[in-house]
Amino acid sequence: MIEGYAALQARLRAIGDTRGMTKRLGLETVAEAKARVRRKTGTTARTIRITALTAETVTVSVGGAGAFLEHGTRPHLIRPRKARILRFPRSGVAVTLGGRVRTGTVRRLGNAAYIFARLVHHPGTRPQPFLVPGAKAAIAKVGLGEIISNWNGAA
Repeated sequence: MIEGYAALQARLRAIGDTRGMTKRLGLETVAEAKARVRRKTGTTARTIRITALTAETVTVSVGGAGAFLEHGTRPHLIRPRKARILRFPRSGVAVTLGGRVRTGTVRRLGNAAYIFARLVHHPGTRPQPFLVPGAKAAIAKVGLGEIISNWNGAA
């Protein structure tokens, strides 16, 4: 016989099914993370969603550049993969949300609208966390008071 087993079983029964609260917590986490994410095109925000849900856990995932935004990047080298030269818009040139130089600018400047390089020394990016702070805010908003009161009341 395990000591305290009956008391533990009584507490677990008192908590009951937590799937509803877990789902609320997951949905609130998604909403908070979407509100906190850095927006340029909105693609990262559209990928934030619940991917797994059980009575005990909820998994919220983010695709695209989410990990790089959340944790930042170290300085690194960028090399061309398919071509021999990299091409990217010159600083101050008007670009679309997709990053392409606007047609009028290309007509006016031609190749001067771009920078060509064989190698780029990227300085890295600082972290811009949105998922972990969103989860913490969701926990604070949804609260665990209901579970804690049921747990303590069953003892």
